[in-house]
Amino acid sequence: MTFLFNPKMAEEKKFICLPKGEYEVEINEVINKVSKAGNDMLELTLTAYAEDGTKVRLFDYIVNGSGLWKLKALCKAVGIEFDGTLEEQLLVGKRMKAKIDLRKATAQFPEKNQ
Repeated sequence: MTFLFNPKMAEEKKFICLPKGEYEVEINEVINKVSKAGNDMLELTLTAYAEDGTKVRLFDYIVNGSGLWKLKALCKAVGIEFDGTLEEQLLVGKRMKAKIDLRKATAQFPEKNQ
């Protein structure tokens, strides 16, 4: 089967960035991965909700070792006791308040939230 499309009809994907601030955030997906350096890592997909109803998809990464402080803080924010082990799927669907920053655009990359 051949997939036919008209490239002139394709809409350019525009990414929305939220201003720096505190937002309600929901964890949508958590995937176990391995970082480029070979360390175990969690990749999180989140949705941030602005007061005007705008939803922005965000990504975050927690690397085993250097990022355990972040995992501990995340668990505390969503009410999960972290004792060194975690069934990461327990994070899915949890909501919390998060500080979101806006990283300015560079010659290589557009602006993005972090």
